[in-house]
Amino acid sequence: MATGYLLRIVFNELEMDSGHHTLAHRVLRYLWAQHISGVTMRKAMTGIDQQNNRHESILEDEPFNDLPLIIESVLPAETYQAVVPGVNRIIANKGQISAASGQIGSEMMQTEGQHYVVKLFTKADNQWFRKDHYEDVLDLLQKHHVGWATVTRGIAGYGKDHEIHRPKVFSFSHNEPIVVEAIVAQVDLQPLLTAMAPLATDGVLFTTAVDLVNGGDVNG
Repeated sequence: MATGYLLRIVFNELEMDSGHHTLAHRVLRYLWAQHISGVTMRKAMTGIDQQNNRHESILEDEPFNDLPLIIESVLPAETYQAVVPGVNRIIANKGQISAASGQIGSEMMQTEGQHYVVKLFTKADNQWFRKDHYEDVLDLLQKHHVGWATVTRGIAGYGKDHEIHRPKVFSFSHNEPIVVEAIVAQVDLQPLLTAMAPLATDGVLFTTAVDLVNGGDVNG
């Protein structure tokens, strides 16, 4: 069983470092230079920063809404230990860094709790996520009785090819990052991971135990 960390970094889109580079550029380039095999960046629709200021999508010139950005990457334990100090130096006091330990891949894992979050990081040119195959992904999740599953697109990122991809204006990019996320019951976890393994041939699966506070019978 491969163990690792889900690294999550949050900061505002227009936040700059001392050299007047955006934190988004600095973080993506730093992780890329450290040979991290996959990174996904998503933009929030709205949010609250650490000064308790609200940011909303209200201006026509989208970047000036200064919405929160979320950068995530799944890292082996030794890689996580090596890169976090550098990320921390870049972010300083201008954002938030968090990490969750869990399992990488679809192998049988030791049970720790009653519910688990399962996250798949991949990209749109994965054959499962091409425009005419989305129904197959949803069918798979429904077959395993996964409720409240989400499929979201990133605004930038790169995978094992180490090529940074960004959606082009007014066009559909087949290399956009894709994130599938759901919470499943322990009894249904391994069958779901096994079924999702083919989806992760060009991506990574990450699983960690969570406390389900509310949400009904998410599985079985």
